[in-house]
Amino acid sequence: MACAVLVADEHRVVAEGVASILEDNLYMTSVASSAVDALDLLRSRFYDVAIVDMNMFKFDGLGVIDLARRERLTTRFILLAINSDDEVARAALHGGAHGFITKTGPAEDLCRAVRNVASGKKYSSTSTRPYCAPAPIGSLTKRQIEVISRLASGSRTKQVAAEMHVSVRTIECHRFAAMQACGASTLLQLINQLTKCGLIVAK
Repeated sequence: MACAVLVADEHRVVAEGVASILEDNLYMTSVASSAVDALDLLRSRFYDVAIVDMNMFKFDGLGVIDLARRERLTTRFILLAINSDDEVARAALHGGAHGFITKTGPAEDLCRAVRNVASGKKYSSTSTRPYCAPAPIGSLTKRQIEVISRLASGSRTKQVAAEMHVSVRTIECHRFAAMQACGASTLLQLINQLTKCGLIVAK
């Protein structure tokens, strides 16, 4: 039986383009234009793999994964992102995704990712090389700094997620990626590093 794949992206042309590539490679596909529609389809039938945009409205890609896991859905997930940064990929895989691919990558990456993830493996189109040494603090993204700044001010993870209109899992992944990038073993250590550099003001 052909592998069933759900493609979810708010940009319909992107979702249909991804689906078309997969159909040309003999995959059965469905398309969703929102996180809510994606969850409805995942509940209505079984999909081997779901490819979800990392930055959808209401629920982002990690939020969809989190809700699917809470409902004990067994579909395996690939996150689709614009950013090809290694830290973003590692954070996505740490956050529950089974695969990570970028919208700028070749069609071969897409098919390879689906093939690997459907067979139970993990896949990333970035190098996701093992963490060896801290990256310069200046390499942190604005989003990561914003998350750490809010946490440093005393806000809890759930509150930060609500204020930034993303899932709790996404905030956790930004925190994890920032800690990895700076070689910090705890959030407090990371906050101290960023405070000393003047990037944030701790409460």
